[in-house]
Amino acid sequence: KGKGTIYYPADNTYREKKFDPKSEMATYILLGFGTRAAEINKGYKSDVTGREMIAGVNAIVLKLTSIAKSTEAYPTVTLWLDPQTWTPVQTRTAETERTYFDWKYSNVQLNKPLPNSAFDLNMKPGAKKR
Repeated sequence: KGKGTIYYPADNTYREKKFDPKSEMATYILLGFGTRAAEINKGYKSDVTGREMIAGVNAIVLKLTSIAKSTEAYPTVTLWLDPQTWTPVQTRTAETERTYFDWKYSNVQLNKPLPNSAFDLNMKPGAKKR
């Protein structure tokens, strides 16, 4: 319905934002899920920086560094890729070294229908709106 909710479990608060599926933020959330290398390479230089254990997966770490005006809002994006499926187990979109969003993915199932309940946030009781 054109909005999304960001939940901050550390202080049990949430924020509602307008959400456009064609927006830049949607692009960053979906980065690594079927995004063509040619599209990524238009805005980022990519480097494999090693491996790291994330949620029990010995993930390949792919660091993307902005090379275009279109990606300068998030100059660094890091993908931790599952080498079995080549999908992210975690993505970090960084505005600065200290300001970033981590997106953690689990139980990823590609091309499966989703019930509406898959998008329900399970916030702790008493969560307050920011």
